Amino acid sequence: MINKTFVFLLLGILLVNNASALDCWQTFEQDTKIELIQKCPSCSYVNITSISYPNGTIFFNELMTKTDTNFNYTLPDSSQRGRVLYSTIGDKNGANPPLLEDLCIEITKTGSIIRKPESNFYFAIMFAILLLFAMFLTIFILTPFENKKELTREGMAITKITSGKYVKLISLWIAYGFFLWFITIINGISNNYIFFEGLRSMITNLHTFLSLIAYGLNTFMVFFLILLTWKDILWNKDIRDQGRALLKEL
Repeated sequence: MINKTFVFLLLGILLVNNASALDCWQTFEQDTKIELIQKCPSCSYVNITSISYPNGTIFFNELMTKTDTNFNYTLPDSSQRGRVLYSTIGDKNGANPPLLEDLCIEITKTGSIIRKPESNFYFAIMFAILLLFAMFLTIFILTPFENKKELTREGMAITKITSGKYVKLISLWIAYGFFLWFITIINGISNNYIFFEGLRSMITNLHTFLSLIAYGLNTFMVFFLILLTWKDILWNKDIRDQGRALLKEL
């Protein structure tokens, strides 16, 4: 019993290692009927000896059904996203002992994976978004927030209303929007194409958290900009009338 368990464990490790080196022949949509295929016109029989799911390997010996030149077997579980490796054994070209062959498929949420042209397109979009995010974040950091002030006999006074604080706040607002857009794209890619459940959950939770922050940030920015505008109107009136607006009187 121990020897058999050890053999199955060793075979499972080999299956996982082989799966990473295989080029899978098809990508399927999650939670749909999936037919595992082995093309072997010369075979009189083909058996499936194991199916390796992303979370484990099932060992059995099931006969595949012959259809024309192909042998088919319905995948028992199509709910797991990721690479599924299956091993077949058959008398290909009358081989004795029969030949063992490893094949694989990939299961994604949409039934498709990112190919190189698509990945280049996504990379270009995300790179552009990150550049815009960095640009507006730099503007936010470098732009001063205060109005022009000077020290008078009566105390500190505002002598000129500047628009820098509006540029600073709006730059932060826009920068956060670009960052959230970047995370949204990452979240969409991870939910459709990334197989690692832990990474998908982490990205989804991060996107949800940042989206909630965005609602609060939008509300805060609207009211804060209204408050700043109202205060600047009052200060500007004093500057027109008196040449300055004393802070101690505000």
